[in-house]
Amino acid sequence: MDDILFDNSNDLLIGAGDLELGNSNEQNKYMLLACSSGEYKEFPFVGCGLRDFINENSPENMFTQIRKQFDKDGLSVKSISYKHNKLNIDANY
Repeated sequence: MDDILFDNSNDLLIGAGDLELGNSNEQNKYMLLACSSGEYKEFPFVGCGLRDFINENSPENMFTQIRKQFDKDGLSVKSISYKHNKLNIDANY
């Protein structure tokens, strides 16, 4: 899906004096992972809140939260894994 794009600092991406538009699927996934519930005033239950899972011993609760949030956003999650300190998610709209 096309939408307004952000740069690596989560600032609006501007090119040629205007907002950049483009495929935002990966950006949307990132925003769902990075944001916690309550950060979007208009949508208070959106966000996985990955920061809340930093000291968890098992990633299962995190996987459940990711699946719930991605499903609500229309993403079909095929697989989620956490190996060697890297989160891998195979999900598509």
